[in-house]
Amino acid sequence: MGQKNKSGLTATNNESDREIIDRTLYFIAQRGWKESEGDFLTALCLYLTSTLNVRYALIGRAIGSPPTDVETIALVRGNDVLPPITYSLAGTPCESVSNQNICCYPTNIQEHFPNDRMLVDMGADSYIGVPLWDSQGEILGLISLINSEPLGNTTLLNTVLQIVAVRAAAELEHRLAEKQLTEQQQQIQATFDNAGVGIAYIETNGDLKLANQKLCDMLEYSTGDLQAMSVRDITFPADWDKSREAMERALSSPPGLHSYALEKRYVAASNRIIWCLVTVTLVRDSHGNPDYFVTVAEDITRRKSYQEQLRQARDEAERANRAKSTFLANMSHELRTPLNAILGFAEMMDEEIHGKIPEKYRDYASHIRKSGQHLLHLINEVLDLSRIETGKLELDISDCNLPAVAHEVLEELAIKAQIESVTLKLQINPQDFPIVQLDHLRIRQTLTNLVHNAIKFSPGGTVTIQLEATNSALKISVTDTGIGMSKEDIAVALSLFGQVESDYLSKKSEGTGLGLPLAKQFVELQGGKLTVDSKQGEGTTITAYFPNAVGGQ
Repeated sequence: MGQKNKSGLTATNNESDREIIDRTLYFIAQRGWKESEGDFLTALCLYLTSTLNVRYALIGRAIGSPPTDVETIALVRGNDVLPPITYSLAGTPCESVSNQNICCYPTNIQEHFPNDRMLVDMGADSYIGVPLWDSQGEILGLISLINSEPLGNTTLLNTVLQIVAVRAAAELEHRLAEKQLTEQQQQIQATFDNAGVGIAYIETNGDLKLANQKLCDMLEYSTGDLQAMSVRDITFPADWDKSREAMERALSSPPGLHSYALEKRYVAASNRIIWCLVTVTLVRDSHGNPDYFVTVAEDITRRKSYQEQLRQARDEAERANRAKSTFLANMSHELRTPLNAILGFAEMMDEEIHGKIPEKYRDYASHIRKSGQHLLHLINEVLDLSRIETGKLELDISDCNLPAVAHEVLEELAIKAQIESVTLKLQINPQDFPIVQLDHLRIRQTLTNLVHNAIKFSPGGTVTIQLEATNSALKISVTDTGIGMSKEDIAVALSLFGQVESDYLSKKSEGTGLGLPLAKQFVELQGGKLTVDSKQGEGTTITAYFPNAVGGQ
């Protein structure tokens, strides 16, 4: 039956045992430290097999929490160093060691662990092992001796293992910490090298100390050439001041991680200009003193090019729009002069100012007059549109008797409403309606356009003007019981020259498509908002809301 020894260092009176212990202490104190320049743990295992005359010695790292496997850091058979292996702890004597016990089986080890193939392959007959602890008191691994013959002086073996275990544990912990640090450094380096943006470490004087491959590729320099340059060397001259100011702001900031972003231009080796979005971060040392800058540069040249193209296209469109508006204004003026003469002569003929004319010619004159008035209305709308677009439409905001304006509009359109069998109504709330601050001409034009459209598309129905004043707000609504519009149709109707298509409209004279858009523009120019609420087959309500039109002077 195997014996588990959990004791600490054990004293011995045997002189040869004392010599072995002294030699082990000397190895740890002198040779061990020298051996650490190479592989100390392997040297330790070689020392143990030769000094203690055992077949195998191994030092392993515990894997898992709690441990489930062991990875050998050093594995020696006699004087031969074996490659590392990883094995499961389950069903092995090392499992007891990983459970924080000193474990010793002087003989017949395979009888106790019949499923441990490694013991069979080693031809093992005996085993002794002790756990290795890290500086925090956690299980780190184990060190064990395996022999093909029974173990003799287990007390000596236990004492030696416990002497070397402290040094082995310190070395293993140090090695694992170095490995972890190396892996972290490799991860950081891989991130640095493979980043999709340019990254550079820059001295506080502006010299580049390190640059990743992305930045080198971006600026068309080799790593060595780029790292021999300064920030100023690669910065577009006109952008150097703002680059320098960003670094100076970071240097003058209180301790802490401070970053500043700016858009700047770099000059590549081929003199190609590269726009970048650059983030400058100051890194301080452990004493809080400025150490170096980390800059991250994202190439935005293509984005800048798109923005410039859009700006040019917008400027060109605005120039074309201004030219169109100027042309419309000039043409409208040029058309109105001869048209007014035509209307004047047609009116004289229609009213027979200079004597009787044949009835047939009088009908012709009447048609000329009506067509001319329609054309004049169209020209006036186009002229208003061009004035709005060029910012030349002047408003005369003053006292306005809105109910009187509404009556004028209804009287003007009464004949048209009668022809279309439309009933016109006016609702005023309150009856003693206050004087409001609006442009008399433009609000009359707005009402005329809205009521005219409502009559045209509500044959046999009703059109109602509602005027409502509350505190400082004014609401003007024109409601009809006509054909109505869908949401898509409303968007079309509000667009310049927009024509809503329907079976009914195809039979009518739709006009220019400017009435509703101009009404909206007139309302908004006077500080109001125009909304359209409509449903097909049920009618339309158009509301002009002015939040501050009542009570002003």
